[in-house]
Amino acid sequence: MSHFSATPLLAALLGGFWLSAALIVRSRGHIGGIELATVALWLCSLAVLGIAIAQLSVGGFFRKEGFFAVLPGFWVPMIPFAISGALLLGVPAFRRALWAIGAHLPARAMVLIHGLRIAAIGGVAKGFAGVLPASFALPVGIPDLLFGASALLVGVLWPKGGLSRRTLIVWNIIGIAVIVPSAPLLMQMGLPGPLYTFARAPDARVLFEFPLVLAPTLIVPLFIFTNAVHAAVLWNGMRGERPSTQTPSASTRSSI
Repeated sequence: MSHFSATPLLAALLGGFWLSAALIVRSRGHIGGIELATVALWLCSLAVLGIAIAQLSVGGFFRKEGFFAVLPGFWVPMIPFAISGALLLGVPAFRRALWAIGAHLPARAMVLIHGLRIAAIGGVAKGFAGVLPASFALPVGIPDLLFGASALLVGVLWPKGGLSRRTLIVWNIIGIAVIVPSAPLLMQMGLPGPLYTFARAPDARVLFEFPLVLAPTLIVPLFIFTNAVHAAVLWNGMRGERPSTQTPSASTRSSI
């Protein structure tokens, strides 16, 4: 039986946020066209990943016993991080773009985007209803829901002087900690394999059904990545380390 899921909408909203953020800092002169292009490339790569995951799910690949034998709960959610990390390490223009977004987009916006995490209330409700495994939906969904609520509360009641860098760093770290490492471990413990502990139906195999599969494999990693980027920019700012966000000269663009 299929159930309503907001995951495709959430994926679109997150992608739209990052694209809009890049366009805003581009319009203010903090990045150039090549930096904007790398953000677009990143988002297109994640979109292709999302489409591939959806097709594999609908096609039944994620229901094969051989798939569960390779501990997918640990590594499948890491694919978006691998894509993002490869771009960060290999494309300086992408690093400049992320830095500019984290440094020049209003901190309030970087906080409010996490308000979308209140969508976890749907997973929590399904956990109580027995539609999703309670062993995963409750210990992961409730903290995520509360973090999303905190984003809305902080964003709406934003103080006139803003929040300190230290406060925002801690808040972003909490946003990561409510998911990592509990979510991958609890997911894997609900899947057939050597760590299969939560075997009561429905088990974590339901998390690989479309459209729900987009949550652990795309949406949640993107939220965590957003937390990490914001925290890193704030931390470097506290230390006085500020990589150049200037648009590279025409002579150097071809090498980026």
